[in-house]
Amino acid sequence: MTKRQSANLIKILYIITQGEMGGAQRYVYDLATGLDPKQYKVTVAVGNERGDLEKKLSAAGISTRVLRHLKRAINPWHDLLVLWEIRRLIQAVKPDIVHLNSTKAGFVGSIAAAMAGARNVVFTAHGFAFLEPGSALKKMFYLGAEKLVRGYRAKIIAVSQNDHEAALKNSVITPEKLATIHNGIGEIDFLSRDEARRVLNQYGEEKIAPDDIVIGTIAHNYKTKGLPNLRAAFSLVQKDFPKVKLCVIGKGGTVSISDPDGDRARRLLPAFDVYVSSSLKEGFPYTILEAMTAGLPIAATGVGGIPEAITSDREGLLVPPNDSGALAGAIKQILRDAVFAKTLGDSARERVKQFSLSQMISKTESVYRELLGQSA
Repeated sequence: MTKRQSANLIKILYIITQGEMGGAQRYVYDLATGLDPKQYKVTVAVGNERGDLEKKLSAAGISTRVLRHLKRAINPWHDLLVLWEIRRLIQAVKPDIVHLNSTKAGFVGSIAAAMAGARNVVFTAHGFAFLEPGSALKKMFYLGAEKLVRGYRAKIIAVSQNDHEAALKNSVITPEKLATIHNGIGEIDFLSRDEARRVLNQYGEEKIAPDDIVIGTIAHNYKTKGLPNLRAAFSLVQKDFPKVKLCVIGKGGTVSISDPDGDRARRLLPAFDVYVSSSLKEGFPYTILEAMTAGLPIAATGVGGIPEAITSDREGLLVPPNDSGALAGAIKQILRDAVFAKTLGDSARERVKQFSLSQMISKTESVYRELLGQSA
């Protein structure tokens, strides 16, 4: 599988662990549907926890496969069986490029691709697992896993310069096999402020009055999202601003809608007065780019690639992670000065134009063609 398998179309096989819509799933969907079908034939394989991604891809006419033994949690039996499952899939699809996404798929997919003889293996790091909060032993385990399979990968795409530097510092890959391609977004059909608030009132736990101030975020209740810190910061803000309301769109949040990280959620952003990200670890989050597109003033933790999109005091305010007092202070600074808040939002809307979906796709295509040129 080192030669082009089709004289006409470049075959791309994307593999991802979970189908529940999040940043990595959005990335796979955007690439799979954004590549020119006259040049590429795309197949996407999703783990057993398939979620909405498979449905969205099928509706868009993209060929999908379900990997029965690919599961997020470590399970020696399934993790062994999935190697042969992916190997068989690669042998059946005969892709020119195998593009792996998420930690688990990146690890087992790299080994299975080597077993199948596939050399053009790309792994996109949507924030390395060894950078996540946790014990030193856990971090060593994930770093060791990355180093174990580095020889099976032709290229790693980092979605932020922060991850790029972490990969080099920790000897995850050699410099010539590493590229940074920021996530990009296209146009968003936002609802009006009033329409968005009506939807939030329909699905939310707490009703929003017309004169309420809404602090909002889009995030599942995962440890890395730091939502307890956001709630603590909100309590501090509420002491000075009694009319403030907190809105968390996502699993375990205050608003329950289908496709919580997808189309419906981002269309609701105009309902917010301030967008807040309390994450402890990030790659290059779509939600920040979406809030910037909506022209919202942003208070965020300066983790991962967020400072590559936002310069503090210019497109938003950045604070250290795990510091609810600092986060509350940033939110209050925005709420106390309407002119400053509008300046931040306007600057963010202008800055985000540098992170376009078309640019992300074009740069990713360049990686594919570079690898095909090397192996032709």
